[in-house]
Amino acid sequence: MTEELINIDLYKEIYNEELKTKNSIDSQMILPTNLIVLLIGVGLFMFKNQYFKSPQNGNLYIIIAIGLLFSLFAGTLSLSIMYLMKAYLNGFYKYHYLPASLELKEKENQLKKDYKILKKKGLKSIKLALENHMLIYYIDSSSNNRYVNDERLKAFYLSKLSLSISIILIAIIGFLMIQK
Repeated sequence: MTEELINIDLYKEIYNEELKTKNSIDSQMILPTNLIVLLIGVGLFMFKNQYFKSPQNGNLYIIIAIGLLFSLFAGTLSLSIMYLMKAYLNGFYKYHYLPASLELKEKENQLKKDYKILKKKGLKSIKLALENHMLIYYIDSSSNNRYVNDERLKAFYLSKLSLSISIILIAIIGFLMIQK
């Protein structure tokens, strides 16, 4: 173990950036959630007015088109909800965090005992061994967290795409209801 091989600061920075990305993704979920609630309300209002309040007179093709578009709207909105839940639930994966301070202290004490048994002297060797141990935690945690963030971002993108399609569909339904 040489000091040149250990660049723990780089891995600390990568680890911290992945946690910042996690928080950023979490904070971006508010708007899509509100849009989904709004679209559900608008969709149910329009559906109620289309099929329960207004008489079914008008162009049969427009009525069928509106029914099909409502089905597509419900499907894309359901997809958006599903993908948003997946993004919110971390893509069904778990983030890895660094060990608690108590665990690190126990590891340090264990290293001190091991180095006494091996009759190696020097605080520098213990420090290098502990840094190497931490380096492994940083690498494993940041790699896992990158994978989780990538999965969350994919799901979040698909949720926003489905949400955008739902908005377009509800606008077309509104236009057709006016034309009817």
